[in-house]
Parts: sequence; C-alpha cells; structure tokens
Amino acid sequence: MGGIGKTTIAKAVYNCIYEEFEGSSFLEALEQQNDLLKLQKQLLSEILKEKDLIKIGNVDRGINVIKERLCKKRVLVVLDGVNESCQVDKLIRGCRGFGNGSRIIITTRDESFLNRVKVDEKYMVQTLSPEDSMNLFSLHAFKQDHPKEDYEDLSKEVVRYAGGLPLALEVLGSLLSHKREWHNVVDQLKRIPQASIQEKLKISFDALDDNEKFIFLDIACFFIGMDRNYVSKILHGCDFFPEIGLSILTRLSLVSINYKNQLRMHDLLRDMGREIVREKYPDSPEKRSRLWDPDDVRVVLTRQNGTAEIEGLVVNFPQPKDSQWSTKAFADMSKLRLLQLNYVQLRGDFRHFSTNELSWLCWHGFPYKSIPTSFHLENLVILDMQYSTIRKVWKEAKFLKKLEILNLSHSHCLKKTPDFLELPNLEKLILEDCTSLVQIHHSIGHLEKLVFLNLRDCTSLMNLPSSLEESKSLRQLIISGCSKLGCGITTSPAPVSGLHLLRRLCLSYCNTLESAIPADIGRLQSLQELDLSSNAFCSLPDLNHLSELKLLVLDDCNKLQSLPELPLNLKALHADSWSLKTLTNLETLSSLKELRLCWNRFSSLPVSINRLSQLQELWLSNSKKLQSIPELPPRLENLCADGCTSMMRYNNNLEFLTPEWMDRPHADHRAGHGDMELPRPCNIFLPGREIPSWFSYPKKGRSATFTVPFDRKIRGLNVCAVYATANGNTLDFDYAAFISINDKTAQRSWTYRQRVMLPANYRRHIWLCHIPHNSDWMPPIHSKSRVQPSTCFRGGNRYKVLVSTSNSFVVLKCAVQLVFEGNSNADRRGLLLIDDVPWAEKIRAHDDVDARCRGSPSDRGVPTNNVKWAPYIGPITIRQRVALPSMLLMHPDPPYDDLIEAIDHEQANNQSKKQTSHCFEFITESNCARVLLGIITRCCDHTDPTSPR
Repeated sequence: MGGIGKTTIAKAVYNCIYEEFEGSSFLEALEQQNDLLKLQKQLLSEILKEKDLIKIGNVDRGINVIKERLCKKRVLVVLDGVNESCQVDKLIRGCRGFGNGSRIIITTRDESFLNRVKVDEKYMVQTLSPEDSMNLFSLHAFKQDHPKEDYEDLSKEVVRYAGGLPLALEVLGSLLSHKREWHNVVDQLKRIPQASIQEKLKISFDALDDNEKFIFLDIACFFIGMDRNYVSKILHGCDFFPEIGLSILTRLSLVSINYKNQLRMHDLLRDMGREIVREKYPDSPEKRSRLWDPDDVRVVLTRQNGTAEIEGLVVNFPQPKDSQWSTKAFADMSKLRLLQLNYVQLRGDFRHFSTNELSWLCWHGFPYKSIPTSFHLENLVILDMQYSTIRKVWKEAKFLKKLEILNLSHSHCLKKTPDFLELPNLEKLILEDCTSLVQIHHSIGHLEKLVFLNLRDCTSLMNLPSSLEESKSLRQLIISGCSKLGCGITTSPAPVSGLHLLRRLCLSYCNTLESAIPADIGRLQSLQELDLSSNAFCSLPDLNHLSELKLLVLDDCNKLQSLPELPLNLKALHADSWSLKTLTNLETLSSLKELRLCWNRFSSLPVSINRLSQLQELWLSNSKKLQSIPELPPRLENLCADGCTSMMRYNNNLEFLTPEWMDRPHADHRAGHGDMELPRPCNIFLPGREIPSWFSYPKKGRSATFTVPFDRKIRGLNVCAVYATANGNTLDFDYAAFISINDKTAQRSWTYRQRVMLPANYRRHIWLCHIPHNSDWMPPIHSKSRVQPSTCFRGGNRYKVLVSTSNSFVVLKCAVQLVFEGNSNADRRGLLLIDDVPWAEKIRAHDDVDARCRGSPSDRGVPTNNVKWAPYIGPITIRQRVALPSMLLMHPDPPYDDLIEAIDHEQANNQSKKQTSHCFEFITESNCARVLLGIITRCCDHTDPTSPR
C-alpha cells in the first residue's frame, strides 16, 4: 500500500546506519525513473564519492563496473519504490560479491516482486495504531500531539476514516488546520468507501482554487524532482501564480520541497493527480490535458490525433531512439504549454506546431543544425536543448521577448551564439562544454536582466566580448576550463573589471599566465567569491579593495610566489597544493573562518596563526613536510592534519594540545546572548601513536568506563582515540565515527557523531574530540528528543564510553576526561575517571591492615607495602570525611569487580592533611570496598598534581 510509510522508514534506517558502512547510496522513487544508466552512475558516485569520474557507456557495461568497483566493499544500498525486476538486476546483480556485512534494502508495493528477487528477509509495514494516528493527525491539525478540547470527537472520526495511513493523516490534518468548520469535511469522509484512500486525499484537492489545481496537476504529471525556482518560471509563463500556489500546496502537505530545493510529491498524491487527469477520458488519451505515460504518448503521436485539449506532453528517452514521428501529430495541439521531447526525432514541417502558448521546451539531443524558423516560440520562457547538434541557434533572428533561460550545454557543434538583442529578458545563459564555441555575440553586454553566465569548458573560446563589462545585472560569471581564453580576459579595458554587481567569478583552469589576471580586478567591489585555482600566474594584483570578498580559491597555483594584501573581511581561503615554503601576512585576516592549506610544502606554520581570532576550520592534510603545529587560534573547531607524515617523525604534533585549549570558551554574540562565554566543540585529526600526556591512564581498545562524582556540574567531555586502518589498508575517503555513552546505572545511551578523516599513507592516527555541554547528542532510536552532556551525566552513575568506527578501522587506544564547571586551569589533569582496572588486581588487603588502621595515631594510615591501591587514593579532606556516612549509604552493594579511580586536584592545606588519616580508623576488611567506593565517588584531594594517583 502506498502512503503507509515505506520510504519514510527506509530513510530513517538509512540515516541511522549509513555511516557505519564503507559506502552508501539511497536511490529514491525508482518507479518514476526509467534511465537505468543514470541510476548506475548515481549508485557508483554516491558509494565511491567520485562525482565526476564515473564513465559508463551503456547499462551492460555499468553492471560490470558495479561488480568491479564495489567488490569486497561493505556497502549499504536502498532501492526505493522498485516495481520491475530489471531495476534490481541492472543495479545490484553482483551484490553477492559485496563485502561482508553489506545490506540492501528494497521497498515495493508488490510483495510478489520480493519473492521473485529472492530477498533474505521481508518486513510488512503496518498501519499506525489509533493512539499514534491521533498523535500524527494532531501534529498537523493543531501543531501539538493531542487534539484541542472542542475537536476531540471530530478528530476521532477523521482518524478512524484515515485507517491508520500516515499520508492520509498528514494531508487531512493539514487541510483541517486552516478550517474552522470541520463537519462538511467529516461528512464527505463518511460517504467515501473505507478502502478508497485516493478519494479521501482528493478532498484536499477539491478544496483548492483553479490556480492551485493547475499547479498541482502540472507538478504531479511533469515536474517532480525539478528545481523549485526553475518550475516557478515555467508556471509564471503560463500565467499562473506559483509563489502563492506552491506556498498553499506545501502548507497542505500536497507538495514538499527538499534540501536541494527540489519539488517532491508522495506517490499516492502523484497517482491521485494523474488519475484526476486520466479519469475524464480513460479510453481517449488524445483528449486529456496532460500526457506523461510513454504508451499514451506513443499512441497519440503515431495516430496523429492530438487535440486542443492537450496542454502538456512529455517524452523522456534516456538516449536516442530509432522511432520517428511526424510534426503533423502536433497540428491540433493549439493549447500546448509544456513540451519535452528528449532524444526524439521529428520529420516534417514545424509549421504544424500550431500553438502560440508554449512556455517550456526541453529537447535534449535536438537533432537539427538549427531551430527551424517556422517553429513558434514567441511565448517561450525556458529553452533547454542540451546535447544538441545545433551549429547555429537559428538561421533568422527570432524575437523571444519572454525567454528567461537558454541552456545549450554540451552542444559540441555550436560555433556562435545568437544576437541577444532579440532576447531582451534573458536571465540565465548556460553554454557549458560547448567545445566548438569561438564567438559570443557582442550584444550580450546589453542584456539588462542577465544574472548568470556559464561558459565552463568552452575550450575553443579565445576572447570575451568587450561589451560584457557594460552588463548592468550580471551576478555570476563562470569561465573555468576555457583553456584558450588565456590573456583574453586582460584586453584593455578588461571585459570583467567593469562588472560592478558581480558576486561570483570562476577563472580556474584558464591557463592564465603572469599578469593575466586583470590589474583592475579590485574594481569588482561586490565580488564575494573568486576562484583562480589551477592557473600558472606568478603573482596577483592587489585584492585588498575587494571589500565584500568572502571566499578566495587559489588551489594548485604552483607558480604563485607570494600572497598580495588580502581584504580584511575574507571568510575562507583555499590554498591547496602551493609551491610556497613559507606563509606570510595571514595574521591580518582577522575575519577568516576557514583556511585550507592541504598538499603544501612548508615545514611549519607561522606562530602568528593564533592571531586569527575567528578561525574555526584549519585543513593541513597531506602537507608531508610539516613538522609541528604552533599554538592555535581560540575559536578553532576542526583541525585536520592527516597525511602530515613528518609530524610523526619529529613527534611534535601534540605540543599545542592542552586541556585548557580544548575547553576554551568563546563569546556568543547571538541575539539574546550578549557576550556570554560558551564552550566550543572541537575535533582534531593528526598522525600519531600516543594519547596526549594530560590524559591519565589511556586504555587499550575502544572503551573506557567511569563514575561521575556527586555535586559537580559537567562542562563537557574530552575523548581521545588512536585508530588505524584495518590490516594497514590505505583508503581514499572519509568515514564517520561515533562516541557512544552508555549509562549503565540508568540503562540509557546517547551518541555523538562526527566525520573522521582517513589516514592516507600511514597506519596510525589520533582523533581528539571536545564536546561541550551545549552540544547535541543523538538519542536512542526510539527517543524523539536530543540531549546534552550536562543533562545526560548524573552524579554517582556509572558510564561506559565506546568509540566506534566502520569495519575499515580499528581503535587501538582511547582515553576519556570529564570537564567540570568551576575548575581552574591547574585542576584539569585530575578530571580523568577511568575504571577498567579489575578490583582483584588493585586490592590486596590482609588481616593485619585492619588492625594497623585501628592502632595508635602515629600508626594510623594505609600501609602502602601491603595495600596496592594506595598510589591511586590521595589524602582525603575534612569535607569528605564528614560526608563519608552518606556516601556509604549510596553504595550499599558496591561492585567488587572494578576499582573506580577518581582524582580531583583541589589544593589541600597542611591541617587537612593531618586530619585525613582519621578517615581510615573504621576501615575493616569487610567494609573496605564500600568505604573506598564512597570516598572516590566524591573525588579525592591531591596536594601535588604530579604525584602518583
């Protein structure tokens, strides 16, 4: 059944466990996708994290590539919405060759399909219970988990008719949340058969006005998965009101927008919308308003019997097909607004296209040398002809006053652009990978609304028109990969230096030489992002006047000798793979938050780097000559120095690490906080073999246990782990690691999740993590709330810390340190609370110990020659002596298998030292363990922080 939550559950499971695998992929809504080659590439790209390197010529080759590349890898794959056996066969035929522990999850509406593909386990998703149904409905109807008092009875009726189906509960709740009168809706539900879920959902559709209905049906039939802004332009060109319509559809849960700004719609809602279109003429597809089904489209185009009722038609072949249709098939489609003909070949005169209302034309693989003059495109808003064979866009100028987006990317035969004076409202021009393009019409500078120009990888382009600097609106200019452009951007006057509103400029891989960057680039006072990577210049002009610049990318500029003076407001500097051996002028970048210096040759960082008071991320990966790291800035949250192999030889990599630095506060200037000091999270990744010395008693393996003292407020938690790739393997991409906290006393657990940078050319690595009390911890799966360390640690409770990684790693050592409120810097050494030492190994008390403890005052104390736990227990203060009786009551049955070590470096005066010996006057062999547990749970006193504990 659709709408029962199969995809939601699959996503929840995927999000919980995907980081425990070497690679993972979630292929969503397969029933809506017929491009298996694209899915194969997505599967490999997501698992291998090689976005641009997956080259597959055909589906059969893709099957073999998947087998080869994923062989022996422990992977997680979710195939969502499978409805054909060939999808499983083409995507995971070689799954038996995946690594041990791999998991493949398939969701489908057809149980018999699972029997055909011989799955190992099946799980039938059940409808929600009445209680859970009421909670979900109330969340959407009342924004709380229970109904309002006056609506309880009506809510129960709606929930009953929804039949426990999550989608129906969500849609109906959203609908009723904006209605005062519910009785009409409830009466409609009563008239609908209990099994007809689509009819129940249709109540929400019927409540829409005409504008919203048109938008809903267009999305259901054509635009699921497309960018919201892209679709809004199309709908606006059809004289709809997409901003209002999409807002209402989203509010009613009929449409959703994901994190990629893509339009999403549940399968049931999609099917309902398409059924609304189909049911008007179930046996006559030529009379329907929208055609999306390939079989229906084939029938109409073959019979050439299209009618004026057709407003939208989509043919989306993944690659060229041999079948051809005549243009006469479109002769009577006078109301056609939306047309997609990907990889379709038409024969005949384009005069037969009688429509003047076409707003969107998407024709990938357009098979002609130019767009026919007779093709009516006067009202076109978007023209998308990627992968076409066009040489000249059109032979005669066409005035397209409404055209906003022109995309001719990957048209390898295109040599010239059209005259842009005929396209006065053009906003986006995309010509990426037009490898034969040699000329851009000079009229481009007169496009008053052009905001985006992409010329990436136009490898034959040698010059930009000088008129470009006259553009009054251009915000983004991408000319990366234009290898012949070279000095073409430095003609006088420079065509880019006059773009005063430009915010993003990409000049990477342009083969620019010495002085090729325009000297007056500083005139671009609105520029926020500048990418100059992979060029051959030796110096840069003054960039100090780019006052709005936030990101500067200088990766692979191997001939660059020095940095110019940079703007003070710069937020991020990327400078990987430089030839520089020293760094200068960095301390002036007072606003810098991110600094990338990977694959560099310098042996040290300037001491002045600690003056970068706003720096939060520092990347030094694979800088193999780097020998040491100086004191770091106070707000740094992430330091990645993986692959810095010289740091291991010189053994200087941890000098800057102190508990004081890990627990450093920062000023929080958010609204309502003023200048309140809050701790910052911190993650450091370094090559190394040893835990820092200020972590006492590092443990072998990946776990440590401790007991939290009473009456102490937790400020945060420090965790350190030494880990390595399993079997000494070298890996190429990052994984996740988890810090799990298990409260053994209260039987609760939490998880802190963090990406871990992998070792590159060495075996051992250090992860040092500080988690402040205001960090969010992941709760158990069944819990809905997140917790913080300050609330999950309770005095007297015993905890186990577990550092978990994927199977590609092994944790060799770990150490834990609790950080308390109110501790001075000198006290931090004593916050370690490790208790993995067996009790029997530390306690060897004999009968004479008890007697000697009861002797004269001069004999009172613990005989260190007989009691082996003496080095672990320091003198006990008067305050703790008084509290002993209550402490004993809290541990009536102490664990005898472990010694809990707790040390607190409070300075004790001489008087307290003299009186602490009385604490032991009633210790006997029978209650020795109980007394010790009570004492150490309170935290003991050390006068000498360096003495044995």
